[in-house]
Amino acid sequence: MSNIHQNQSGLGESEDGSQYDPSTMLSLSLPCGYYTAYHYDITVWYPVSCDVVLYQRLKAFRAKYGHCNVPYYFPPDLVLGRWVSVQRYKYELLTTAEEGELSALDPEMQAMLEDIGFEWDAKNAIWDETYFQAAESYMTGSLTSENLDENPSLKSWLVEQKEQYILFRNGEETKLSQEQVRKLEDIQIHLID
Repeated sequence: MSNIHQNQSGLGESEDGSQYDPSTMLSLSLPCGYYTAYHYDITVWYPVSCDVVLYQRLKAFRAKYGHCNVPYYFPPDLVLGRWVSVQRYKYELLTTAEEGELSALDPEMQAMLEDIGFEWDAKNAIWDETYFQAAESYMTGSLTSENLDENPSLKSWLVEQKEQYILFRNGEETKLSQEQVRKLEDIQIHLID
């Protein structure tokens, strides 16, 4: 690995003499596996993996939106949505791998993602996000049919959850987990019209 040094003009300079503005390096949209971004540390430039750069962008997304569920197609940052999807795929491979098989998911990255509340199951992540919206409406007293008419996606989700809850109460097969049933009972799903 070749080091890249900062010259007197403040531009980064590689061993081949090419120059670039180091302040722009971490904000580039780089597809993982093809390029390396660089981060300045005292007097030496050293490579930082795309995973680290995208992890930082995911942390910024979480700070702004309150979750890590970046849609696959997210126009402000198309690379981030794809990267999140790849991390979930790597985790799925890890959890289904036979003993002794290697996974492409780095254990350190897995721990870092879990530390910021990353959901490995995208369907559960979406369910939790919508539940949070419903619970917030319940807590503010705005989980009424009039208010739900203004939010058709939440209304549709609640209708589906109530149908699944009724199946559960009748002892029939349901898509809901025990934890999801408990959460729905917390917002009194059986009272929602």
